[in-house]
Amino acid sequence: MNRVAVFAAVVALLGWGGAVFAQAPAKADAAKGQKIATQVCAACHLGDGNSNQAANPKIAGQIPEYVAKQLADFKAGGGKKAARENPIMAGMVANLSGNDMRDLGAYYGAQKLQPATARDKDLAALGQKLFRGGNMATGVAACAGCHAGIDPFGFAFEHYDVVPDMLVIGK
Repeated sequence: MNRVAVFAAVVALLGWGGAVFAQAPAKADAAKGQKIATQVCAACHLGDGNSNQAANPKIAGQIPEYVAKQLADFKAGGGKKAARENPIMAGMVANLSGNDMRDLGAYYGAQKLQPATARDKDLAALGQKLFRGGNMATGVAACAGCHAGIDPFGFAFEHYDVVPDMLVIGK
């Protein structure tokens, strides 16, 4: 076997070995997430994630991976801009690690979401109709086509003013 073949085999083996020994992300820890939430998030989202201000979405009861992804999307890194540009949230996530974001997701996911009440019952009924059946005239597909039986973004419990923004970023 020539030297080039031996070198290629060693490089391939080392590349494979590195992948085998790479550490998996730490398991999310809701207790650590609660500590971070108390120090970083509670002023806007309240301690349990049931914000009482329309400008700050409710995050209690949210899917943990969704929370972690949204937090990661607010963070710029590696010379790249954040996927979601928001100067307030950028400052909040600047010092959070990926594990911290997973911990926050675990904590908020374990909290009980408290329902919001619709300010406009007719508009809420229209929203339910769109969710279930879409709008053929405008080409809006029914949300229930993918989200049947679930409300992954917590729209049913969210502040009225937040839902349009959530629809735009939830794509």
